[in-house]
Amino acid sequence: MLIFFVSQFLLGFVLASSDNNEVIFAQLDGKVQMECEGEGELFWRTKSNQSATEYMDLPAEGNEIDDNTLILTKLSEDQLGVYSCFDAEDNIVKSFTIEVRYKIKKMPASVFVNKGSATLPGEIVCTTVRDTKRSSSVGKQVPVEEKPDSKGHHDVIFRWYSRPEGSEPDSELTQICGSNGGEFNCNNDSEPPQLSEIKETEVAPAPAPFLERVSVVTTKENTGYTSELKIDNAQMEDRAVYVCRAIARESENDLDMDCEESPNCEEVYTLLRIKDPLAAIWPFLGIVAEVVILCLVIFFCERRRKQEEDKEEIDEDGYAGNNISSNNSLRQRK
Repeated sequence: MLIFFVSQFLLGFVLASSDNNEVIFAQLDGKVQMECEGEGELFWRTKSNQSATEYMDLPAEGNEIDDNTLILTKLSEDQLGVYSCFDAEDNIVKSFTIEVRYKIKKMPASVFVNKGSATLPGEIVCTTVRDTKRSSSVGKQVPVEEKPDSKGHHDVIFRWYSRPEGSEPDSELTQICGSNGGEFNCNNDSEPPQLSEIKETEVAPAPAPFLERVSVVTTKENTGYTSELKIDNAQMEDRAVYVCRAIARESENDLDMDCEESPNCEEVYTLLRIKDPLAAIWPFLGIVAEVVILCLVIFFCERRRKQEEDKEEIDEDGYAGNNISSNNSLRQRK
């Protein structure tokens, strides 16, 4: 019984701590403002990340405190981390996690796959990267070098959707997989569902349902997260626009999130085009058929023309023979 109450107390403490933490996505060299509401005088401390146990005092430069508001005047790589305000009894009133805004690499406008084939590795891939552009002294945008241990790679989940080709970007999406839909979890790195064994018959079996032919593999690397959508035995009905959303972990329960307005969501998409391997043969066969028909028409026309010419020659020869016999008969009468 005692263990039960202790576990419930610790669980409530963890939940309260997570609810009291606000994630702020910011841009390097930008201004960050954190407001803490509490009674009496509050003071601020910082640590490198949530897992760190010890707080440190704020650096002497690079920040301003106005009442209970902490302002980072020009965010740098070293300032990324957790900032907490404490009351007079050294209790945490509120915490803020400052991270660099994450983005998703754009996918190609369209991807081609032959009917009955599988998508190639690396074709439909959703990859998060840090938005590490910062302003230089001359006002140009230069990327910050990525380091294997750099901070700010926010924990995200991926959800994959589809919508009909030609539909508007804000049209209704059909969720393929994810923590709240689909036949399996998009973030599950286990093997995709195996297709049931099909006995060989004289009649070709119908293709398996789409959700049995699709799989998603999500990996985490030093440079970010990657989620790849794979489709086996592609069919014509699989042609559609496929949408990938990278959602911040703390917002995974928000199913109606608008990626255009929310900083906790990024979205990219690509059009999957299905090609018939025999599609190129039909135009060729059509051209061959046209040539054959044209040759037959020319052949029969030439043959008919030659027959008419031969008939005319025969008629002329017969007319000339009649004239000679008539002249001979006239001479004999005289």
